[in-house]
This record gives sequence, structure tokens and C-alpha cells, in this order.
Amino acid sequence: MTRKGHLFIRYSLRLYDIIYFVKKKMWMIPVMVLLLGCQNSKNDRSKSALTAYEGYYRAIEENSRFSGESLYYSVDITMSEMPDHTYRYYCFIDDPQIAMYDITVMAVENGISYDASGKMMPSVGIFEDMDFSMVPYQTYADAGFVKGVVISGETNEDQLSLNMLVEWKDKNHEKITREYLSYVVSPDGFYHEETAPVVDGVTDSGDNQ
Repeated sequence: MTRKGHLFIRYSLRLYDIIYFVKKKMWMIPVMVLLLGCQNSKNDRSKSALTAYEGYYRAIEENSRFSGESLYYSVDITMSEMPDHTYRYYCFIDDPQIAMYDITVMAVENGISYDASGKMMPSVGIFEDMDFSMVPYQTYADAGFVKGVVISGETNEDQLSLNMLVEWKDKNHEKITREYLSYVVSPDGFYHEETAPVVDGVTDSGDNQ
């Protein structure tokens, strides 16, 4: 066989190997597309959550009047000293008096501005993959219907102030209601320094997040 014939056979075999490999790996293409799609979707959700986080943070930062209680739910806050002499606090929102859907809660420590904050403030309802709702006498955690929600944070101080935002929607997701709360928290308990109640009810607006 001539050298030209050998080259033709060799190149033909290479072409056959390439075609065989492509056919064999064709099943990977939709999987790769799916994985890329999932990753892009996750990145989009993360960006959206961070944007929402900043929006809620700045809403608390720009608000000037805070309440110490709500007509629609109960608030309880505890703080405990840890073995390393830092402090951990828990803010509980429970005992709903009305149906509250798609709940978001966030707290900002010591009035720190968003631009000066060096850590993520405690929140719930922003970064999670599911919505949380509270309805009187109804609990089904797998579907997001919970008895209460809690946020927690750590601090080196044995006393701090918390400015909080609690937001929820009605059953049809048409009306958004916000309340702003503030407390001074220590291992001895918590209290509110002001008495003026504030409820910021927002209807049919997605620009208040």
C-alpha cells in the first residue's frame, strides 16, 4: 500500500474516532446545558437576594420612627453569653393574629449604616429558597406555614440596639404591610425606648422592598 493510502486510512480512522466520540458524548450536552442553566439561575437568585437585602437594610436605615409592639404578632428577644464571652441573641416573631404570607424580617444592629456595615445583618425571608407564612392555628412547615420565625446574630457587646423591619403580604399577595420595631437588648431582657406606634402599610407596590 502506498504512503498516500496509509495516510488516507489513518485520517479516516481519526475522523471515525471523532464522530464516534461525539455520538457517544451527545447525552452530555443537555446535561451540561441543564447544569449551566441551574448555575445561572442560582446566580440570578443570589444577585436578586443581595439587591433585596440592601433594599430592606436601607429602608430600616432611612426610617425614623419605630414601634415597640405589634397588633398582629408577638415579639420576644433573648440574649445569652457564650463560652468565648461573645453574645448571641434571638428574635422570635410568632403568635400571629392575622394571616401573614411571604414574611420577611430583618434587624440592623446599633444603627450601623449599610455602607459602614462590615457584616451581614440577621434576616429571614430574603435568602431562603422558600417563603414563610404564619396563619393562626395553622402549621405545615413543609409548605412554609410555620408557627413562628426567628432571626439571630452575634455581638461582642452585652447590650445593643436593634432596629427591625417586619413585612408580610395578604393571601392574594396584593397588599404589602411593613412594621418597624426597635429594642434595646441585653442578657437581662429587652425593651423599647419610644412609644409612638408606626405601621407603614404599602399596597400594590413592589418598590418598597
